[in-house]
Amino acid sequence: MNSDTQVVPGAGAGIGATATLVRTDDVNGVMRLITGVGTSPDSPVLSLTYSSPFEQIPYAIIISPANSVAAKNFNNIFVPLSSVTQAGFDVNSGGSALPEGAEFDIYYSAGF
Repeated sequence: MNSDTQVVPGAGAGIGATATLVRTDDVNGVMRLITGVGTSPDSPVLSLTYSSPFEQIPYAIIISPANSVAAKNFNNIFVPLSSVTQAGFDVNSGGSALPEGAEFDIYYSAGF
């Protein structure tokens, strides 16, 4: 795991939310989000910052569920195009708030 890559919970993940990297090499990895209390719809729930910025903006950030909680709620999370930069990206909740106290494991891959 690249220890300089960071992931933090966003405001939409609720108070007391935690975010960790299960494994990563910047381009690919697994993010873990444990939601807190008071989750919000249409809000950032995760923000990932690469260990060092890429030379170009990735063409795509692909996310997919890595556990049953993420699979059940997968139609309600997305990566906003406007959040994708050379330095990282956000994952947002959709039209519904994510369940409180739930553990989401999410695969990600940056496409170039």
